[in-house]
Amino acid sequence: MDPAAQIKPWIDQLRADAESRRTAAIEQLMRSPHLQAAAVALVEASGDASEAVRQLASGVLEDLGPPAAADLAQLTALLSNGTEDVAYWAATLLGRLGGAAAPAAETLVSAAARDGAA
Repeated sequence: MDPAAQIKPWIDQLRADAESRRTAAIEQLMRSPHLQAAAVALVEASGDASEAVRQLASGVLEDLGPPAAADLAQLTALLSNGTEDVAYWAATLLGRLGGAAAPAAETLVSAAARDGAA
């Protein structure tokens, strides 16, 4: 079975109204052998309205290795999300992709220049 399909219920739960359901989803994702497939969802969760969810997602992202190369476009789009934490984690994961993130270089430079001017 596709790793993304196996964790889809937890990723969907990250969009639940209840904070407790969102934190439970991250806790379940942490136990999954397919955590890497949740990279984009975790970056999005780092901008959650709940501080508990943001901190939990950020903690998982700290230890997450490089994302899948297939996540490049979504991570690049998150650079201009408007939320500082989301942009930070998107840039961090793009950096972990190394040379595979070359197509995002111009967007990364623009985001850094924009954030540096703020």
